[in-house]
Amino acid sequence: MRKITRFTGIMTPVMAAVLVGMPGCSGDDPIAGAACGAELEARVNRLNSSVQAMTDLAAELRLSVGTACKNIAEAGGETVTLPASPTDDDVSAACASAEAAMTAQLSAAGTISLSVTGGECRVNAEAQVSCEGSCKVDVACEEPDISVRCKGGEVSVECSGECTGTATCEGSASVAANCEGTCSATCEGTCSGTCVGECDGECTVMNADGSCNGQCTGNCTGNCSATCEGTCTGKCELAANASVTCNAEARCEGECTGTATAPTCSGTVDPPTCEGDAECEANCEGEAKLEAECTPPSVQFVFSGTVEADFVAALEANLPVLIGLQATGEGFVDAAGDIVTNIEGIVSASAGCAVALAGKIQAAVEASVSVSASVSVSASASGKASGGGGS
Repeated sequence: MRKITRFTGIMTPVMAAVLVGMPGCSGDDPIAGAACGAELEARVNRLNSSVQAMTDLAAELRLSVGTACKNIAEAGGETVTLPASPTDDDVSAACASAEAAMTAQLSAAGTISLSVTGGECRVNAEAQVSCEGSCKVDVACEEPDISVRCKGGEVSVECSGECTGTATCEGSASVAANCEGTCSATCEGTCSGTCVGECDGECTVMNADGSCNGQCTGNCTGNCSATCEGTCTGKCELAANASVTCNAEARCEGECTGTATAPTCSGTVDPPTCEGDAECEANCEGEAKLEAECTPPSVQFVFSGTVEADFVAALEANLPVLIGLQATGEGFVDAAGDIVTNIEGIVSASAGCAVALAGKIQAAVEASVSVSASVSVSASASGKASGGGGS
């Protein structure tokens, strides 16, 4: 996986010079407003919003990665202290302890493999389009539908009715989707193929720990290699003739026969076609990527030797956070680049505005570096779980 690029690595010399010795002011400070002028208002507003999004993301990742590493470390007998608002150093220390625990606990695990299924990020298309509206020059211009602008992925909606056609119901770890088809994560219900997990009936192949790894004649809770009829915590690709109410809090990717709301895109939303401020619009795209809703993957730890059951449970519960962050890292790289485009436009347009906004720019730099650190330590720790050394 490509590591997230540090903001400082893609700043221009002009931007770097602005940050040296400048007492930054917030973008909505009267001093900044006077320095920037009305012509830069949209860009400055977007910068304020995106810096907050980047700062919030950095704090969220420090807490989620630090907590996941702490849980793994403590399950392995390590002692970890993690503050309520951890720093990058706190997270690094917690993940180093998690790596030490994995090294010790997995020494007798034998052959190790991880089964990783599901997990993706979806951009809030409505929020991005709304943001772009503040950047538009020609207010009468109508943008194409989200289904046209969503590239490299699919549009899904919250559907009040049935999801039909070549469709997918999308669940998550917290909200399972109704399923009548193939499930990419945990299936709970009837499984017509191999059930890898718990079976409350007869199972043709049992693992040493009592879990199922074959045909299940009762209710299966786990990965299902064929049709799942029940609920799914990931994507359920519906059978050809299925017509399913996904679940009020799940999502429908396909044709919705009821009211469809809150569209999201699992790829990226193409730039607007209407005339607008390009730097402002780029910042909207970056902010949308930062605030994307991400569902972590489902992880099953498979080994041939001996590992304590509690430690295996801790790995399977916490590795999705670490592995999922590796998958979203590239989106954060792109988001940083989009926000840099806006910053460079502001710096080029007005040196005075750049000086007034130095504090905001510095905050964006620091938040990006923090996100980079979280991605790096999560990759190293999750690499240990599969028997690797991490990177």
